[in-house]
Amino acid sequence: MFLELLAISQTLPGLKAANIAILAGDRLRGARGAAAALAGLCLPGALLMFAVGIAYQAERDRPLVDAALRGVAPAAVGMILATTLELGRKTLSRAADVVFVLVTVIAVNRLHLSMPVVLIGVGAAAVAWYSR
Repeated sequence: MFLELLAISQTLPGLKAANIAILAGDRLRGARGAAAALAGLCLPGALLMFAVGIAYQAERDRPLVDAALRGVAPAAVGMILATTLELGRKTLSRAADVVFVLVTVIAVNRLHLSMPVVLIGVGAAAVAWYSR
């Protein structure tokens, strides 16, 4: 059953864990099971973020809260950078890959072109380049 649900969840858009939870809940208890699985997956994080938002609103003028947020921001940037470098090391194996990434970044950040337009254009160029 699990492998079947995994195969189905991989074809659906979205997170695999959420898809599997919803499919398993549906398989076990129908629509109510799917709703319970979705709530069980999303509700804890949503409640935590709600509590953090309330705490921030109540204590935002406090120096301790400000210091905590100033400490969390570089940590978050570091985690994103580490993930980007890890993915880049695995996927950017050829010089053309790096060129396509650079063209995309320059077009969006420096030339202020629309992201969908840039992705379609660079994607079409990459397909043409690699299909030769």
